[in-house]
Amino acid sequence: MKIQIEVDLEPDEFDLANELLRTLNQLTEHVRVRRGSSQGSAPTPTAAAAAAAAAAPPAAAGPPAAVPVVPMAMPLPAAAAPPPAPATPQDARRMFSEQLRRLGDAAQLDAVSAELGRLFGSSPLPPQALQEEFLEAFFGVAFDPRLLQPPGADLGVAPYMHVLPRLPEGVRDNIKSKVIAKVLGHLNQKRAAGASRREEFYLQADAFAVLSEMDFVGIDGAIQTIEKLLKNGEKRAAAITTLGKTVERCRAKLGSANPAFLASLFGVLDGVAEPAFQYDIEWINNNMQRSRPQQPGVTVPAAAPTAAPPAAAGAAPPAAAAAAAAPAGPNRSSLWLGVTGTFSSPSLGAEPGGTYFTLGWDPTSQHLFSGGRDVPVTVWGTDGRVQKTIESPGMYVCCLDVELANQLLLMCGIYDPPAGAYKSRIAVYDGRPNQGFAPRGDIMRQEVDMTAVVRALPGTPNLITGESVRLPSGAFQEQISLYDLNRVMAPGVAGAGIEPVMAFQEHKNLVTCLAPLGLHSPGTFVSGSRDFTVKIWDIRSGNTAVATFGVQPSDIASTTHSEMVTCVDVSADGTMLLSGSLDQSLAAWDMRHPTARPLATAGPTSVCNQHGTQSQWSNHGILKAVLEGSPLDKLAAVATVQGLYTVDFSGAAPIITAAAALTKDGTAPKQYNDIRWASGSGRLYAAAGDAVSIDVLEVQQM
Repeated sequence: MKIQIEVDLEPDEFDLANELLRTLNQLTEHVRVRRGSSQGSAPTPTAAAAAAAAAAPPAAAGPPAAVPVVPMAMPLPAAAAPPPAPATPQDARRMFSEQLRRLGDAAQLDAVSAELGRLFGSSPLPPQALQEEFLEAFFGVAFDPRLLQPPGADLGVAPYMHVLPRLPEGVRDNIKSKVIAKVLGHLNQKRAAGASRREEFYLQADAFAVLSEMDFVGIDGAIQTIEKLLKNGEKRAAAITTLGKTVERCRAKLGSANPAFLASLFGVLDGVAEPAFQYDIEWINNNMQRSRPQQPGVTVPAAAPTAAPPAAAGAAPPAAAAAAAAPAGPNRSSLWLGVTGTFSSPSLGAEPGGTYFTLGWDPTSQHLFSGGRDVPVTVWGTDGRVQKTIESPGMYVCCLDVELANQLLLMCGIYDPPAGAYKSRIAVYDGRPNQGFAPRGDIMRQEVDMTAVVRALPGTPNLITGESVRLPSGAFQEQISLYDLNRVMAPGVAGAGIEPVMAFQEHKNLVTCLAPLGLHSPGTFVSGSRDFTVKIWDIRSGNTAVATFGVQPSDIASTTHSEMVTCVDVSADGTMLLSGSLDQSLAAWDMRHPTARPLATAGPTSVCNQHGTQSQWSNHGILKAVLEGSPLDKLAAVATVQGLYTVDFSGAAPIITAAAALTKDGTAPKQYNDIRWASGSGRLYAAAGDAVSIDVLEVQQM
């Protein structure tokens, strides 16, 4: 059955007719327009109108009730004729531009790709001339300065770059090479350090990052290119902006890049001293989870939120107060921690006996988080002022962590007494101050009796936990659970319905601590347990441990720790692992070569520098040891039952030094439940075990 309709149109009725064609295409794919011979017949639709009609979605099965049923005697319309092929260079450029502009709507990518393929295949123009017209159209649309203004500012250059892999095979490689050359040529121009990044090269820097993201530029080549630009002071502004965008888009790829290339790049970056770039450098280091060596005369401002690299907003905002820097080339044998302040607030509403048990640090917002028993989760500024409290009635918060890629606050805890049928909860909050630390989702499984630890897994959309799961038999399965963060935060998803994506079940007792390797090896992490063992896992290798530290193949138990492992942490470069135990031992391991023997150990027989005297290190058990964020390579802060210490593993033997942190009466070392370095600043936060307060300590020279 066919429907044939003849319509006479006046010139001012063409737009209305085009709208009618679009509507018809939503009802059926079989629409064809023929030019009549009479003077008043309808003209052939323009390329834009035909493209819009072709892009309209097909109708669902069965016409909507509001659409009149077509009489059976009338024939169906025939398919629409494709728009004419570009016959002149001007036609080609115009038609390419029309299609490319549609990419401002990401949903049009498939339709635009198909139409571009048709234009390349149907034009009588020589292939080289056609490609040149496409490139002119592409550069004019993708790098249009108006993209930096709303609403284009929300999209940037990425939607236009994403069409390149979809171009016809015969033209793709040549156009790719020309786009890369054009982008690099623009970034390679000489400019002053104070050049307007937004106006001069922001889109090109973003384009380079997208090219790397799509593997049009290999990540190792991208690193070397950025380093070459970075070494030239007149190209440094473009280099740092490009690096920032590459970190934003390609964190996981950078983590798996050639370590030598990455180390060389960051070595050059660490030497950049211009004040105009310090804000950007701190943002880059925070998002790569690395600490920058402190340099005399270089002050490092607070970093911007992870979701918005500094260059994205144009000029960097005013710097916050400079972080305290360790002295250049310090005498490491004379370093110690001294208390410089205390965070506390009588308005927190803590119940009698309340205490902070866990801390979390967000290097991007420069906020400290604290949680514990009978006290709300508290958000602190670096000035010690309370920014926000998060209530979790009846929940004993065991662990806090910050997921940097999306700036999320993770927490886990137990209910005592249980909250109905639930004894354990994992919660996710928005960690951005301008979002009010709003709740984003949670996990509450009836079969989980305890969740002791939660950590983000950088480079992946996952979090990991240490859980005790009650089996139907009544026995417990101790396991590490891997959850999909996107599902946890999905609208309408109940926490009770969320199951782990993977479960790792080799530990024979409670999993007490977890530490990811960060972007150096996305998906890889270390665990410690009440079964005395330390294991390394890689989610890409399945749910079997890659290695167990301190255990010979013939051993049935750890030969390094003889009691519960209380803490594990990994250095910023991913090469050193620390593990601590209630048996008073602290072990340093080479992550590159998991073996039965640690690189070094410290314990009760080790020598400790105790306020001018030396004695044996009777620590009565290790509670926490942290390397992440330390101002110096291989310098750990260690909280024990008997006090707080620094332990320096940079030499042949560990150097242990007691902190100047005593109880209120000054008679005994102070015990801390948790400690966190403020990335690279030399500042340590320590949650007091005897009060609802947090001490602030600084690395100092004796």
